[in-house]
Amino acid sequence: MRPGSENDCPYRPTSPAILVVDPETAVSEAVALAVNRQAQILRADTGMGGLMIAAERAVVLVIAGGHLPDMSPGDFLRILGLLRPGVPVALLGVEAPSRGSLEPRANAYFPEPIQLKGLLRWIADSLDRPTPPRLKPGSGVAAPPVRYEVPGHQLEIVGWVVEFIERCYQEGTRFSEVAQAAGVSRSHLCRIFKRVTGLPLKRFLTRRRLRVAKDLLREPGLAIHDIASKVGYPDPRYFNRVFRRWEGQTPSLYRRQVARQSRPRG
Repeated sequence: MRPGSENDCPYRPTSPAILVVDPETAVSEAVALAVNRQAQILRADTGMGGLMIAAERAVVLVIAGGHLPDMSPGDFLRILGLLRPGVPVALLGVEAPSRGSLEPRANAYFPEPIQLKGLLRWIADSLDRPTPPRLKPGSGVAAPPVRYEVPGHQLEIVGWVVEFIERCYQEGTRFSEVAQAAGVSRSHLCRIFKRVTGLPLKRFLTRRRLRVAKDLLREPGLAIHDIASKVGYPDPRYFNRVFRRWEGQTPSLYRRQVARQSRPRG
């Protein structure tokens, strides 16, 4: 797996590193030009690629696209928070989650159309702002954030699994087959995945399938049973139950709700 490519400027150990995770290169190129030699730009075009860089390099800022090809923003933020706690993160192209949402939150959101001037101002302010110390409860003594150390081989296995799911989420592949291909037992694979990501492997796969299903439900010409098949659920009734359990409504109700929201108001 290729995590991404680094900036062409020579590596300077004293320069702060900004990680840009986005399949589109326009943002990373604009940021690289703006910060010039104030910081080094590290690039990745997938969420897992960015996480692998964050595990190896001491990044001080992370800028991520809100529509990564291999994972949701919430999953990316959750794992990044384990690897690099306290590092400021900006999400591009998405709105901030609603108040009361249980999803992890970024420090800043820049919805479409992205205002580059505002993003660059946030980068400058974040680089100038000292990292506040964390206090141990009741002690009054500052303690550094606890970084979650992930062995390199475990992160590689998780990265491989994420890529595998991205390619095969629409198929009925068993976890035992995934584990066999990865060279570990099924139980060991599930333990590693949950330890690194904080999510059970089955839940991660389900969330990936439902994220695609929600995108397809926005297309009025696709029948729900066809959508179920496209995301790995040959039984539309089972797909209906899974969707309702995780989204709180049936696929047909979700489709009607999206259609109402997209109608022009007049």
